[in-house]
Amino acid sequence: MKALYVFCALFVVVSCYSIASSEAKELSDDDIKHQVQLEFRGLAAAIKRLDAKVYFSYFDAEKFSGLNVDGTNLTSLDSLKAIVEPGFTFVEKIESLEFPHVQITVIDGNTVVLVNEYRQQTLLKNGSRINESGGGTQVWSKSSGQWKLVSVSASVKPTKGNE
Repeated sequence: MKALYVFCALFVVVSCYSIASSEAKELSDDDIKHQVQLEFRGLAAAIKRLDAKVYFSYFDAEKFSGLNVDGTNLTSLDSLKAIVEPGFTFVEKIESLEFPHVQITVIDGNTVVLVNEYRQQTLLKNGSRINESGGGTQVWSKSSGQWKLVSVSASVKPTKGNE
C-alpha cells in the first residue's frame, strides 16, 4: 500500500513537471516577445514616474552585469544603482520618453535580447531641460518564472554642438 502512495505521489510530481515543461515549450516566439514587451513598457513607465524602487524591481539583483554609456563595466546591480539613483533626485519630470525603434529577438524560451532607440526630454529641478537620444541593449532572462533584466548597455547620440 505504501508503494502505491509513493507511486501516486511521484506520478503527480512528474505529471506536473511535464505539464509545466510542455506549457513553456508551447509559447511561441510572438508570445514571448509580447511578454517582454509588457515588461519593457512597465520599466519605461517606472522611469516616467521617477519610481526608482519599481524601476530596479525589473532587474535580477543576483545575476546582473552591464556596460555603462561611458564604457565602464557594471559588475552588479549596486554599481548601476550608484549611477542611476542620484540622477533621479535631480529630475523634476520626464516630459517625454519615446522608443521609435524596438527590436526583440527571442534566443530561447528563457532568454530575450531587446535593442531600442530612444528620445527623451527631461525637466530638471533647477528648471533646465535636457533633450537626449540614444540606444540600449537589454538581455532579459526568465530563470525564476519572471522576466528580469540580467544585462543592459547604453549609448547616447551626440547632440548638436557636441559632435
